[in-house]
Parts: sequence; C-alpha cells; structure tokens
Amino acid sequence: MAKMSRRQFVTDSVLASTGMAAAAAISGAQAGAEPPRPAPASPPAPKQALPMGKLGNIPISRVILGGNLLSGFSHSRDLRYVSALMQHYNTPERIYETFRLAEANGINALVIHCNQDLNLLRHYRRELGGNMKWIIFALPDPNDKGNELAGFQKGIDAGADVMYIHGDPGLQLIRAGRIDLFKRAVDFIKDHGMPAGVSTHSLEVVHACEKARLNVDFYLKTFHRNTYPTAPRPGEPGSKGHARNDGAFDNSWCQDAEETARVMNGIGKPWIAFKVMAAGALPPRESIQYAFSNGADFVLAGMFDWQVAEDARIARDVLAGLKRTHPWRA
Repeated sequence: MAKMSRRQFVTDSVLASTGMAAAAAISGAQAGAEPPRPAPASPPAPKQALPMGKLGNIPISRVILGGNLLSGFSHSRDLRYVSALMQHYNTPERIYETFRLAEANGINALVIHCNQDLNLLRHYRRELGGNMKWIIFALPDPNDKGNELAGFQKGIDAGADVMYIHGDPGLQLIRAGRIDLFKRAVDFIKDHGMPAGVSTHSLEVVHACEKARLNVDFYLKTFHRNTYPTAPRPGEPGSKGHARNDGAFDNSWCQDAEETARVMNGIGKPWIAFKVMAAGALPPRESIQYAFSNGADFVLAGMFDWQVAEDARIARDVLAGLKRTHPWRA
C-alpha cells in the first residue's frame, strides 16, 4: 500500500474526530440519539427552478449542494480555526434550514461522506418532508479484509440515491495498484440499482479507470483556474506539470484546467466539476461560468445558508445565457 498522503491523513483525522457537523450534537445522532427536532416545516416549492440533468435516470439540478461546510470540514489554508467555526455555526437546525433553502431555490441534491450526518439526512427526509437526493461517497478499505466495501453499504442503508468513490484518498489506491477495489465498488453500487461515479483531484485516476474500462456512469473532477493570489507559482507543488497535486497550505486542487477540460470532454460521460471556486478563493459567477462554459454538466458547490439563494441565481443567469461548445451529457 502506498504511503498515506498528508491530505488523506487530515481528511481521515477530521472524519474520525468530528463525524458530522456541530460535533457533540452530531456525534449523538450517529450513536442513535434522536436529532434535535425543529418545528416541522416541509420545504417550500422552488421559487424558480434550476435547469436539470440526469445521473442515470435520476433528475439532478445543475448545481449540487456540497457537504464539506455542513460537516465542519474546510480547506482553510493556514487559518486553523475555520473548521471549528463552521462546526459551531452549522448546528443541526441550521443544516435543516440550509436544505430547505436549497430546495426552495431549485437545488435538489446534496453530496456527503458516508461517515457523516446520515441520521440527520434520514430525519430531514422522513420527518421534515425533505426531497433532496442524497449523493453519498465512500472509499474502499483495503485493510478491512472481507469488508472492504462497508462504507458503500452504509450509504446504501442510509437511502443513497447515487454513490461514488472518494476522490483524493482514492488516488493512493490507484498508485498502490488497487484498481480492482475501484471495479468492485463500482459494480457493487450498480448492482444496488444506483448510478456509480468516481471522484478525483487528479486526472491520473480518470486515466486509470478508463484504461481498465470500469463501468463508471459519471466522474467528479476538481476544476478551476489557478488565478487566485495564493495559487501555486510555476515549479511549486500543485502547479501545472508538478509531480505533486497538493500545494502549500492545502490550497491547490486543479493543476491544469485546460487539460482537465480536454480529457473530461473527450470521455463522453457526464462530469461534475467541484472545487470550482478553489475553496472560496474565486468569485462564484466567474467560477460557475467557467465550469459550464468548458463542458461540466453539473457544478458541486459548498454553500452556507446565506449563500444559497445568490449562488442559485447566478447559476440560473449563467445557464440562461450560456455559450457552450460541448454537448450536455446529462
């Protein structure tokens, strides 16, 4: 097995220590305790619908709500307090409100890790009348012999509508020669009647999956230009052509946007662009415009409650006037 990367260590540590948003309350929810019950309020009908695509046969809004901010995980560069701040801000009640705002603004799907707030998701769907589609991701565990796909089973048991393989940690499996685990995971998801995807920060994973002819329905790929002030400079880790994808202070995810667009658009499968704002370093309109104009079928964006309506409005404006050179694949 390849040596664990710094980012994988940080991600695994965060998942192990926080579990889900608002640390104490969420730990109780995962242990089986009843989540806090705000006054029941079914999500209102969308004020203005977003254009839709499909993953498999499942209608998905062109903008998808990201789960990092809700679960208290932040790519915050060298600002160490930001994840704790998000955990305090995004209480279970505020998470439910964010879901309601998303639905009211035409966003019908959420991405979340299999080890995070699954009880909150079930409560929102079953008790509060929510209709969000759950896109849940997991990672095969080569160290859990005979139970390597437990994370995917957990997502299925929670009621996932779509599942995919976790991005950056998955690169370590590819480099360790474990494409067999990717195949098993994809087949497992599809055998349970769901679209199956693969996420990655690196095109290396995409190339490996395509070479192995995995039956992947869609990809998620980081996609942004490195034009923000703290982006890696030429020759630095995270810059175009460098062997390392991760830059200083955890601030680089897409090394080469032009090559990403060329590869992803040449495959002919739907793809979801994520980290389009470089974790908050690029403005929403510029980022959403760039992603859709260059072939992405969906944009995955982390949003606080107060950002949802504005980002949805920007996406509607962009999509209404879009000049796109590649066909929609979903």
